[in-house]
This record gives sequence, C-alpha cells and structure tokens, in this order.
Amino acid sequence: MITKKTINTTIENKQFLKDFKNDVLKGLSNYNKSLPCKYIYDEEGSKLFKKITKLPEYYLTRSELQIFSESGNFFGNLLQNLTCNIIEFGVGDGQKTRILLKHLTQNKIAFRYYPIDISSSAMADLINTLKRDFKNFESNGIVADYSCDLTCLRNMKKGTNLVLFLGSNIGNMNFSQSIIFLRRIRRSLNVGDYLLIGFDLKKDSTTLQNAYNDSQGISEKFNKNLLNRINIELGGNFDLNLFSYLSIYDLKEGAIVSKLVSKKQQLVKISSLNKVFSFTKGETIHTESSYKYDQNDIQQLAKKSGFSIIESLYDKHHFFTNSLWQPK
Repeated sequence: MITKKTINTTIENKQFLKDFKNDVLKGLSNYNKSLPCKYIYDEEGSKLFKKITKLPEYYLTRSELQIFSESGNFFGNLLQNLTCNIIEFGVGDGQKTRILLKHLTQNKIAFRYYPIDISSSAMADLINTLKRDFKNFESNGIVADYSCDLTCLRNMKKGTNLVLFLGSNIGNMNFSQSIIFLRRIRRSLNVGDYLLIGFDLKKDSTTLQNAYNDSQGISEKFNKNLLNRINIELGGNFDLNLFSYLSIYDLKEGAIVSKLVSKKQQLVKISSLNKVFSFTKGETIHTESSYKYDQNDIQQLAKKSGFSIIESLYDKHHFFTNSLWQPK
C-alpha cells in the first residue's frame, strides 16, 4: 500500500538527491574544490563519527559528556515548573541529550523532544533508544539539515522552547554563516525561550590537531566517506586510495581545516552529472572547517545575533563550553 508517509518520504529522497547532485557539481567545478561536510553523514558516516567520539585523541565528546553529567541540578532549577519543547539540531546518537533528559525526568519536568538530523538511520536508532529508556516518551524526529524551516518553533505546543545545538556543530560554520543561522533561530523563538550551544574552545594547536588526526585513521575514513557516497549514490568512480587526508590548524582562521589531496593527476567521472572532473597532483577538496572559539568570539556571536548569555558551563579542563542564551 502506498501511504502518505511513503509519498512524502519519496519526495524528500528525490529532493535530497537533487540537492546532493547540485552541491557536488558546484563544489567540484570551483577553482578551489570543496564538498559540504553534511553529506559525510549517511549511515556509514554516522557509524564512523560514533567511533571518532570514542577515540582517545578526540576530547570534545568526553568534555561535553562531563558537562552534562555534572549539570543535573542546574537544568533542574532552570526549568523547574516549566513544560518544555526540546528541539535539537544535529542530534547524532543523542548520547549527551539522553543525560539531559534523564536529569529532567528525575526533576519531574515535563518535556517533548524534537530531534533534527540529516541521517535517517541515526534518527531511527535514536528514537528506538529513547522509547526504550523513557516511559510515555513523546518525540517527533525530523530528518533534515540545519536549513529546515524554523518558523515551526513559534507554533510548538504550549511550553518553553529549549533549542540544543551541541557537539561543536556551530564550528562547521564560519562567523558570518553562524550569525545568519543564529539570527534565524532568534526570529523563531519567543521571549523566555532558551538556546544551548556547544563551543570547542581555542587551545594549544597540538591538542587540536591530534583530535582530527587520530592514530587509527578513523578521521581519514570519515572524510573519505564523502567520496564513497558520491560513488554509490551519484555513480562516481573516485579511487579513495588516490587521495590522502590532510587536517591542520589554521591559526589565522581559528579553525581546523580538513582536505582530501589528490596523489596524482587524474580524471574522475560522475555518471549522474554526466561530467568528468580533472585533478592535478596535490590539488585539494575542502571537506570541513571546524572553528574554535574564545570568550570574546562567543560574546560577539551572541550580541550580533540578538541573544544574551545567561550561563556558561565548562568541563574540568576548560576545553569545551555549553553556553546558555536567551533572546534579548
């Protein structure tokens, strides 16, 4: 039987494929080739990222987990006597959020949860896990990227909105892009709502670079998954062995910059685009920039996007912060 859900899913898949093709065509046609990092996160990419979060070099997830584990009283007091709509962008496996939801449950705070993620497989796994862990759990998962329509926030069921943007996802945008995104959120929130953002803080370059250049090579596989996905879904013939992985901390940009580097002069055909792309030896494909922040950066972001900083929560090393904002 063809249901409304089946029809909607088919339309969404067609639109995604169209966007994927357009973004790949545009990115590989530029003089400085690039591919949007969001396309890394198919089922395989999500599995690889989960492995990355457990690596000894990758401190970000451990730091944020510590913050949430130690902040039960803070969130309990903050949201006491409120009914909350918790909306999360880029939820992934929801490991940190599950800790938060347990805190809220223990403090008898009523909530509804709306996770948003680009990976449909990650979303399905998350919803199943949450239904297992929480009784009478109410959730509506949305498979989309950050560009989805945010006007729905103003029309949520009665309650206070708490928007979560964790895991340094904000770091995938440069300063100008972050302002645009945060202003969209600001326009979609009501007075009294909250926004909680994860920021990876600036620190010594060795610690930063090691987090993105792990000894097991998982970060390399993660970035190369972009090429693998193009091969599978768009009919590409990328030879992943003919590209190396490069990730360095750009002090001027304040960002870890990740690229795939062509080992030789080569041609790559992508059948669905009916196009052949030429690579010279040493030519790069930019796959991701992960921006890092200091307190002034965070204050400027909040000010320029229409928010006030309410509280900053830190891990014990001050490697990471979860910054709580409210609309001005």
